[in-house]
Amino acid sequence: AATLQQPVDKVMDLYCRTKGRAHFLCRSGDILAHDALIGYRKNSWVRLAPGLKAEERHIRKYPQGRLLSQVLGYVSKDPEKRVGVTGLEFSQEKFLRGTPGRIVSARTKQNRELPEKRILKVDAKRGADIHLTVNPLVQLAMEEALREACASNNTDTAWALAMEAATGRIIAMASMPDYEPQNFNAKEFSAAELKGEPYRNRPVNVNYEPGSVMKPLTAAAAISAGVCTPQSEYDIGTSRVWFYAGKALNDHPTGILTVRDAIAQSSNIAFAKIGLELNPNRLYSCFSAFGLTKATGIELPLESSGMLDKKALLHTDKLKITRVPIGQGISVTMLQLVRAYAMFANGGRILKPYIIDRIVDADGETIHEGKTEVLGTPITPKTARQVRDMMLAVTEDPKGTGKKARVKGYSVAGKTGTAQMPGENGRGYSSKKYHATFVGMLPASAPRVVIAVTLANPQPKHTGGDVAAPVFAKIAAAAMQCLEVEPDKPEELMEDD
Repeated sequence: AATLQQPVDKVMDLYCRTKGRAHFLCRSGDILAHDALIGYRKNSWVRLAPGLKAEERHIRKYPQGRLLSQVLGYVSKDPEKRVGVTGLEFSQEKFLRGTPGRIVSARTKQNRELPEKRILKVDAKRGADIHLTVNPLVQLAMEEALREACASNNTDTAWALAMEAATGRIIAMASMPDYEPQNFNAKEFSAAELKGEPYRNRPVNVNYEPGSVMKPLTAAAAISAGVCTPQSEYDIGTSRVWFYAGKALNDHPTGILTVRDAIAQSSNIAFAKIGLELNPNRLYSCFSAFGLTKATGIELPLESSGMLDKKALLHTDKLKITRVPIGQGISVTMLQLVRAYAMFANGGRILKPYIIDRIVDADGETIHEGKTEVLGTPITPKTARQVRDMMLAVTEDPKGTGKKARVKGYSVAGKTGTAQMPGENGRGYSSKKYHATFVGMLPASAPRVVIAVTLANPQPKHTGGDVAAPVFAKIAAAAMQCLEVEPDKPEELMEDD
């Protein structure tokens, strides 16, 4: 009872039932308990506890615990049907499972095999090994940063993603709340925890309105179409309110702003006017080319595809052309967003993200190898560089909204986003709940990594600059150290000396 952590009364009751062949006591995945009750003696396993019979079964172990839990997924607890249920356990089941062995032979009445009458023997073949692109040190730093952010901002939900800008390799992906894959479906997993959907891989399968992080993408579309340049000026006025199609749009900057200033200070009105100049057809065409209207095709299951209502934008909703450019009326996944931002870092290319580095079969042969795949080049290297330079002002300009995203020793180009969450029953927008986001890349002079962070309904502060930017800074600093990236602003590090 003590070894198996079972009630003494239950064990005694079963031992007293002498009728019948066997009575089920419990299942246990405790290897120490197994060795204590069924020990290895004289080159064979022997029963040390009288009257106890054990059936050995293979179980899935997760030695890193919660690390990368939603990406890995978990295996069902049904002993008769052990299958991957979520994550890579599900999408890569055919590689991970392996092939059972089989023996066809005559046997005695006692069900013992007669080896001399064996007809067929097929050896079992273990499953393949899947090697990921994930950097475990960056992953650990990301998960710790998200946990700290949830605790300090009074929210349970946050997610983040880091991708190599030049290759599309995912180096970290995390979501809170998370879970323990080994114990998932166990009785101790409470209803409250389950309500938070800890198994959900939010960077891949959550659509959400991103808010102002869409503005650099709008700028890229407008510059590519010849509508504006980084120096083009827009009159925001002084009232902080602008009306179009009978609806008000609020803003905080005033006066005349260049496109660069509009990105740095996150002007809604400036980008609404840029959207009008761009027109719905060109806006939709560009956002589609940026990969915002379809799934990326990453190897993970249940990927969402984003949502941009083409009919409403082009024909039925006059207001939409002023709202989509600022990140309202459009939903994306974080993975789509990071991939689109990566084109500002890699010369305008849209890449297919991937998280599987290689798959090696039981014989040691590589049967799949991840590689960089370019899906298109929707903007020129010059446009990519112009937008990246404008995003640098978000963290370095005195009026920039993302100064808390700075990383000592490295230049950071990025953008803040603060988007109202849907209201009750999906109607309208909440006046109290927000998604706070920051997306950025560093070193901005030659970006190595693109990182995004989102917190859902943080309190009491709720803006991307106040809430998400500091989390980005923590993850980015760890990534630069783990990847051994040379600082492009070494003078800042020398100041400490």
